[in-house]
Amino acid sequence: MVKIGHGPRKPWIRNHFYELGTPFHTIQEDHAQARWLVIESNSILREIEADLVIYLEGPNPKPSAACARRRADIISGGSVSECQIAALATRLGITCDLMRMITRLVPGVSGEGGSGDRSGRPDIPGHADTTGHSRDPASD
Repeated sequence: MVKIGHGPRKPWIRNHFYELGTPFHTIQEDHAQARWLVIESNSILREIEADLVIYLEGPNPKPSAACARRRADIISGGSVSECQIAALATRLGITCDLMRMITRLVPGVSGEGGSGDRSGRPDIPGHADTTGHSRDPASD
Protein backbone atom coordinates (compact mmCIF):
# COMPACT_ATOMS: atom_id res chain seq x y z
CA MET A 1 0.00 0.00 0.00
CA VAL A 2 1.32 3.39 -1.02
CA LYS A 3 0.08 6.49 0.82
CA ILE A 4 0.62 9.93 -0.64
CA GLY A 5 -0.03 12.70 1.85
CA HIS A 6 1.22 15.59 3.88
CA GLY A 7 2.60 15.69 7.38
CA PRO A 8 4.81 13.13 9.06
CA ARG A 9 4.59 9.42 8.32
CA LYS A 10 2.59 7.50 10.93
CA PRO A 11 4.92 4.62 11.87
CA TRP A 12 2.07 2.49 13.27
CA ILE A 13 0.47 2.31 9.81
CA ARG A 14 2.02 -0.22 7.45
CA ASN A 15 2.44 1.54 4.14
CA HIS A 16 5.00 3.20 1.92
CA PHE A 17 4.58 6.91 2.61
CA TYR A 18 5.41 9.61 0.08
CA GLU A 19 5.02 13.35 0.53
CA LEU A 20 2.37 15.06 -1.57
CA GLY A 21 4.06 16.24 -4.76
CA THR A 22 6.36 13.22 -5.10
CA PRO A 23 6.48 12.51 -8.85
CA PHE A 24 4.83 9.24 -9.86
CA HIS A 25 7.96 8.06 -11.67
CA THR A 26 9.77 8.06 -8.30
CA ILE A 27 7.10 5.85 -6.75
CA GLN A 28 7.07 3.65 -9.83
CA GLU A 29 10.86 3.22 -9.71
CA ASP A 30 10.77 2.41 -5.98
CA HIS A 31 8.22 -0.35 -6.62
CA ALA A 32 9.41 -1.58 -10.02
CA GLN A 33 9.17 -5.21 -8.88
CA ALA A 34 5.46 -4.89 -8.01
CA ARG A 35 2.87 -6.09 -10.51
CA TRP A 36 0.21 -3.88 -8.88
CA LEU A 37 0.28 -0.78 -6.74
CA VAL A 38 -2.53 0.21 -4.41
CA ILE A 39 -2.22 3.96 -3.92
CA GLU A 40 -4.25 5.97 -1.43
CA SER A 41 -4.44 9.41 -2.97
CA ASN A 42 -6.77 11.69 -4.87
CA SER A 43 -4.05 13.92 -6.26
CA ILE A 44 -2.15 11.11 -8.01
CA LEU A 45 -5.02 10.98 -10.50
CA ARG A 46 -3.73 14.25 -11.96
CA GLU A 47 -0.57 12.39 -13.01
CA ILE A 48 -1.65 8.89 -14.00
CA GLU A 49 -4.35 6.90 -15.73
CA ALA A 50 -5.07 4.26 -13.11
CA ASP A 51 -6.31 0.82 -14.12
CA LEU A 52 -8.91 0.92 -11.35
CA VAL A 53 -10.12 3.79 -9.17
CA ILE A 54 -12.09 3.11 -5.99
CA TYR A 55 -13.54 6.17 -4.27
CA LEU A 56 -14.47 6.02 -0.57
CA GLU A 57 -17.27 8.48 0.25
CA GLY A 58 -16.83 10.55 3.37
CA PRO A 59 -18.66 13.30 5.24
CA ASN A 60 -16.00 15.99 4.66
CA PRO A 61 -14.35 15.31 1.30
CA LYS A 62 -11.13 17.08 0.42
CA PRO A 63 -11.14 19.52 -2.53
CA SER A 64 -9.36 16.91 -4.67
CA ALA A 65 -12.20 14.43 -4.04
CA ALA A 66 -14.49 15.75 -6.79
CA CYS A 67 -12.08 14.74 -9.54
CA ALA A 68 -11.43 11.37 -7.92
CA ARG A 69 -15.14 10.68 -7.60
CA ARG A 70 -15.73 11.51 -11.28
CA ARG A 71 -12.96 9.11 -12.33
CA ALA A 72 -14.01 6.31 -9.98
CA ASP A 73 -14.92 2.88 -11.29
CA ILE A 74 -16.37 1.90 -7.91
CA ILE A 75 -17.80 4.25 -5.28
CA SER A 76 -18.43 3.17 -1.69
CA GLY A 77 -22.13 3.10 -0.98
CA GLY A 78 -22.83 2.60 -4.68
CA SER A 79 -23.62 -0.47 -6.71
CA VAL A 80 -21.64 -2.54 -9.17
CA SER A 81 -23.37 -4.65 -11.81
CA GLU A 82 -22.18 -7.98 -13.12
CA CYS A 83 -21.53 -6.25 -16.44
CA GLN A 84 -19.24 -3.72 -14.71
CA ILE A 85 -17.46 -6.53 -12.88
CA ALA A 86 -16.81 -8.33 -16.16
CA ALA A 87 -15.52 -5.14 -17.82
CA LEU A 88 -13.22 -4.30 -14.88
CA ALA A 89 -11.92 -7.88 -14.70
CA THR A 90 -11.11 -7.78 -18.41
CA ARG A 91 -9.38 -4.41 -18.06
CA LEU A 92 -7.25 -5.70 -15.17
CA GLY A 93 -6.59 -9.12 -16.68
CA ILE A 94 -8.09 -10.94 -13.69
CA THR A 95 -11.00 -13.33 -13.20
CA CYS A 96 -14.51 -12.09 -12.48
CA ASP A 97 -14.36 -13.98 -9.17
CA LEU A 98 -11.31 -11.97 -8.10
CA MET A 99 -12.97 -8.73 -9.23
CA ARG A 100 -16.07 -9.63 -7.17
CA MET A 101 -13.79 -10.22 -4.18
CA ILE A 102 -12.18 -6.79 -4.63
CA THR A 103 -15.60 -5.19 -4.96
CA ARG A 104 -16.81 -6.84 -1.75
CA LEU A 105 -13.96 -5.14 0.12
CA VAL A 106 -15.32 -1.68 -0.73
CA PRO A 107 -17.51 -0.41 2.13
CA GLY A 108 -21.21 -0.27 1.41
CA VAL A 109 -21.09 -1.45 -2.20
CA SER A 110 -24.22 -3.25 -3.29
CA GLY A 111 -25.25 -5.13 -6.38
CA GLU A 112 -24.06 -8.39 -7.78
CA GLY A 113 -20.45 -7.65 -6.90
CA GLY A 114 -20.75 -6.02 -3.48
CA SER A 115 -21.85 -7.08 -0.05
CA GLY A 116 -23.84 -3.97 0.79
CA ASP A 117 -22.62 -3.90 4.40
CA ARG A 118 -19.81 -2.11 6.18
CA SER A 119 -18.46 -5.14 8.11
CA GLY A 120 -16.00 -2.99 10.05
CA ARG A 121 -13.90 -2.41 6.97
CA PRO A 122 -11.75 0.71 7.04
CA ASP A 123 -13.20 3.81 5.42
CA ILE A 124 -10.89 6.66 4.58
CA PRO A 125 -13.27 9.52 3.77
CA GLY A 126 -12.70 11.61 0.71
CA HIS A 127 -9.85 9.48 -0.65
CA ALA A 128 -9.48 7.42 -3.75
CA ASP A 129 -7.68 4.12 -3.80
CA THR A 130 -6.13 3.64 -7.18
CA THR A 131 -5.20 0.12 -7.97
CA GLY A 132 -3.16 -1.20 -10.80
CA HIS A 133 0.06 -1.20 -12.65
CA SER A 134 -0.58 2.39 -13.49
CA ARG A 135 1.66 4.20 -15.83
CA ASP A 136 2.77 7.75 -16.22
CA PRO A 137 0.90 9.00 -19.33
CA ALA A 138 3.90 11.20 -20.18
CA SER A 139 6.02 8.09 -20.71
CA ASP A 140 3.64 6.57 -23.32
